[in-house]
Amino acid sequence: MKFCEKCGAQMPDEAICCTNCGSPLSASQIPNQSAEPQQQYQYQYQQPPFQQQQYQQQNVFAGQVDQKTKNMAIAALVLGILSIVSGKMFIGLILGIAGIIISVKVRNVLPKGITERTMATIGMVCSIIGVVIGGLALICAVTCGTIGACAACAEAGTYLSEYTDVFTAVLR
Repeated sequence: MKFCEKCGAQMPDEAICCTNCGSPLSASQIPNQSAEPQQQYQYQYQQPPFQQQQYQQQNVFAGQVDQKTKNMAIAALVLGILSIVSGKMFIGLILGIAGIIISVKVRNVLPKGITERTMATIGMVCSIIGVVIGGLALICAVTCGTIGACAACAEAGTYLSEYTDVFTAVLR
């Protein structure tokens, strides 16, 4: 137990000033004063900086597309375009079907986002358009040929002679 030097009041041992009068205690009365000053550690939490991972599409085939696949993609595109612009119906059909087959093979090998796959897709679309155009031209040619044959037979009087109008014969 300690006693205040000014007022004589009794104080607890861990007190550094008088609980009665408030006067500070002398250095000899302060308990466990070490020679080294106590360091006060003040830990300040710092949040690590947020680093958002950059999303990059993993392109496994980037720079690894072999020359054969590149050539097939170009061929699919060329065949698709030629199937549209060809003037002959059979040639357009054949080129279009070949373009569809080649472009499907290329598209099955390469993942999305590869230039060669895009070329093959465009070639496939053009090939489909060419096949449709060639098919329609073939249907028109067959129809016109049939109508022409009926008309020629009607004029000769050997076949369908009772019909005088070609369109009446076709519609019946």
